[in-house]
Amino acid sequence: MIAIITFLGLFSISYFLYIKKPGTLFLMYIPSTVVFIVSSIAVLYSINVSGFEGLGIAFIGATIGITSLLTCIVLTMMVLIKQDKK
Repeated sequence: MIAIITFLGLFSISYFLYIKKPGTLFLMYIPSTVVFIVSSIAVLYSINVSGFEGLGIAFIGATIGITSLLTCIVLTMMVLIKQDKK
């Protein structure tokens, strides 16, 4: 559930940025990069927290990090397909 919500949110924000300024593709990757950095910090923080609470934080951080990477891959494929159609 967390992964789906994160994916849809990141995809919507990134696609909106792509539509607004199609010439600057790097803006499209900023939301996913920021979320990946925050999730990496959450995983590093979970190392300091012990027990099941630390495990939960690590699991959520890893899930959100993987989802942000997946969003980058899907967005890249979408841009390549759109450029091939032109």
